[in-house]
Amino acid sequence: MDELIENVQYWAEQKGLLEKGNSQAQMLKVIEEVGETAGAMLKQNHSELVDGLGDSFVTLIVLCYQLGLEPKDCLQAAWDEIKDRKGKTVNGTFIREKSWVNQKKEKHIHAHQNIEMKEAKKWFTKELEKLLL
Repeated sequence: MDELIENVQYWAEQKGLLEKGNSQAQMLKVIEEVGETAGAMLKQNHSELVDGLGDSFVTLIVLCYQLGLEPKDCLQAAWDEIKDRKGKTVNGTFIREKSWVNQKKEKHIHAHQNIEMKEAKKWFTKELEKLLL
């Protein structure tokens, strides 16, 4: 992987792509390549998928260097952030434990509020009946 990253960096230098002023245009290129990858997935076209993913890596590596960042450092930072996360996968998406625990708590609170509201309505109805009788 190190050699491939160095090859991309050298290629980008030779093409004059590593100037920081190019980073906004490069970000658009990243989005374009990710979009092409999504299209390849929808078409279930394996060769286009491999090409799109590879091009996405290349555009991200170039963007890193334009911004003065080392691609391996960015990947390491992401890994360090996610490696110990707890959670579960729901419908193909990983949901961090904090997120789904908070969702469960919110559902519990709403359910509890609904019970309290029903009890309040019952009490109010009884009190109203007393007044009317």
